[in-house]
Amino acid sequence: MNRKKLFPTCAFLFSLGFFVGPVLDGIHVYSDTLAYRTPAVLRTAGWVFPLFGAAALGISLHYLLMDRILKRKRRRLTSAAVGAGLAYFVVAYLISGFWSVDSVTKSAVLAAMGGGALLLWDRTWQGLVEAVQVAATGCLVESLISSTGGFHYLAPDFLRIPYWLFFLYIPAAVAVGNLARKLTSASEDTASGS
Repeated sequence: MNRKKLFPTCAFLFSLGFFVGPVLDGIHVYSDTLAYRTPAVLRTAGWVFPLFGAAALGISLHYLLMDRILKRKRRRLTSAAVGAGLAYFVVAYLISGFWSVDSVTKSAVLAAMGGGALLLWDRTWQGLVEAVQVAATGCLVESLISSTGGFHYLAPDFLRIPYWLFFLYIPAAVAVGNLARKLTSASEDTASGS
């Protein structure tokens, strides 16, 4: 990636997470899926904004780094495919918040959606590895933050989080990872004059 383009791309990804992440988190807040100890804006704690910014940036950088480590071949991503992946993730988020079923059923549906995201917008073993890494890390972070009392899920299953959370991270990882790939490939194309 062109180093001159790295900072603006990272700033954009952080900003996207900072502003859009808490809106998505609001799905869980307003569906009474989780609650914050000290809510500030939109019943969400103030620290959630930079946390989601850091998460979006972290997922993006993780994908870009792991693509190199795992020697993933670059492929062209259309803006429509990236947008569809992001919309699909939003639908998964809505299901995770507003669909009132037991955790196992919700987990099964979100697992199928995660598999669908991988099949539709990735189709590589590297993408599966990357998505599982992101999901495991996200669950660990949420479990740790929940253990501090900063927020809590109203119906946790294991380690203060619901089972389905792991599977929600899969389409999130695919969508955000592909957005990072698209942004960096676009900046590389611009730099090379393509």
